[in-house]
Amino acid sequence: MYHSIDFFQFQKKFSTENKCLKYLMKQRCHNGFVCPKCGNNEYYFIKSRHNYQCKQCSYQLSVTSRTIFHKTRTPFRK
Repeated sequence: MYHSIDFFQFQKKFSTENKCLKYLMKQRCHNGFVCPKCGNNEYYFIKSRHNYQCKQCSYQLSVTSRTIFHKTRTPFRK
């Protein structure tokens, strides 16, 4: 559900790149990581690519695909 927040609330909620990534992951995987390829729920985080990689089949899930951040190099907080 969408609700509006003011600038200062936004700055507090998304004060770091890591908080932004965690929010995007939560939006993408409501019930936690589940590999779309094999169904496994164990993963590694690849910080340089902002991807989650399945421990079982090595499928990589990007938290930015299908978002306004897809293929951008702009920091999330901007």
